[in-house]
Amino acid sequence: SSGINAEWPLRPGEGKRHLGACLGSEEFKREYCTDKVSEWCKEVELLCEIAQYHPHAAYSAYVHGYQHKYTYFMRTIPDFEKFLAPLDDLITYGFLPTLFGSSLSLTEREIMALPTRFGGLGISNLQDRAPREYSASRLITSENVSAIKQQKMCVPPFNEYAVAQVKGNLAELYKQRSSSAKHHASITLRRALELGEEKGASNWLTTLPLTEQGFVLNRNEFTDALNLRYYRELRGLPSKCPCGQQFGLTHALNCKTGGFVHIRHDSLRDLNAKLLGKVHKDVEKEPSLIPINNSHSTDNSNGNNTADGARVDIRARGFWRNGQSAFFDVRVTNPFSASAIKTPISKIFDNHEREKKREYNWRIMNVDNGTFTPLVYTISGNVGLECGKFYNHLCTKIANKNNEKYSDVISWVRCKVSFMCLKNALMCLRGTRSVKKDNNIGYVSDDFKYDVMQCRF
Repeated sequence: SSGINAEWPLRPGEGKRHLGACLGSEEFKREYCTDKVSEWCKEVELLCEIAQYHPHAAYSAYVHGYQHKYTYFMRTIPDFEKFLAPLDDLITYGFLPTLFGSSLSLTEREIMALPTRFGGLGISNLQDRAPREYSASRLITSENVSAIKQQKMCVPPFNEYAVAQVKGNLAELYKQRSSSAKHHASITLRRALELGEEKGASNWLTTLPLTEQGFVLNRNEFTDALNLRYYRELRGLPSKCPCGQQFGLTHALNCKTGGFVHIRHDSLRDLNAKLLGKVHKDVEKEPSLIPINNSHSTDNSNGNNTADGARVDIRARGFWRNGQSAFFDVRVTNPFSASAIKTPISKIFDNHEREKKREYNWRIMNVDNGTFTPLVYTISGNVGLECGKFYNHLCTKIANKNNEKYSDVISWVRCKVSFMCLKNALMCLRGTRSVKKDNNIGYVSDDFKYDVMQCRF
């Protein structure tokens, strides 16, 4: 339009809406963009009201759909960031606090702007994003613009190199910002960001909330889940645990009082057994291992489990090799524990896998003539190396048997594991750990007619 203005100067306020963007004078552009942002603010305010009662649905609606409507205007209107301050403020001080149930610091807001694969929430800072979107659009469409100016008859090929360059620069920017956030974060927030970057840890955020498949969280669950993702203190937790210790996030996730730690373990065991049952007929939960007799020489000092009643979580015949039983044992670990908070996540998995193998591997290989695979998870849904190989092999078998895509099967399984680990963690935080029994109630009738006849009321 600058070239046109030289020959035909635009009058103040003159312009026109073109394909959703605008062409015209600065006054028209300012009025058009201001009205457009005001309209968006009203819609986000409505989304904030929905988020008070259905935060999971509101978050998914914004991330998967609504925020993408800004992209076109950022790419086509230069200096669009000048008009986005009211919308950014509404998201920062309205929408996000509604999701979390409390306000966020500036550092936390920067983290939320990162994609989920970098530990964020994918709710970008629009004023920061707009210049990048416009520059990327100019770069990718530069050959098309040149062709139009020269009135060429042929459409230039798609500029794949420019797209790859833009994606590479953006990924590098996110890595730098993630690294900077971890450098300035507390030790617990740093660990939370490391876990959020692991494969599968953010699946509960990136999927649509579908009740039918169990991929939905109610208002309190979603708010707790967001705060737990960044290890922020939750409201309404008791000060003391029935076991007598101080009640906090770390203690709640570790305390065995109430049986929630066992329920957390058993739910993953049952899920894996059910998935194995889709491709193998001979699947058993809690199988007893063959007792060790005098003919088996073993050194118990190495940590081998030599007890007669020893069990593992799952046995499946023919999983790794035809006819051979594969044994699996589940363990869920809390990487925020005092003993693990400073240990790299990969090392945590390695330590637990080694410990499980020391306990069962020799016995299963030499006595039961089988294979042993430790399945180690974190409370966030991350899985260890051995567990990852297990799921890769299992999903390949399921995909081949059902004639489905491997990518579809593994995506669903990761999402299911993510939601299951998350809901189990929330159960540990909010579940009632002690039930007071009234022993003075005495007898309560099961057959009222008979008892009335006996008592001759």
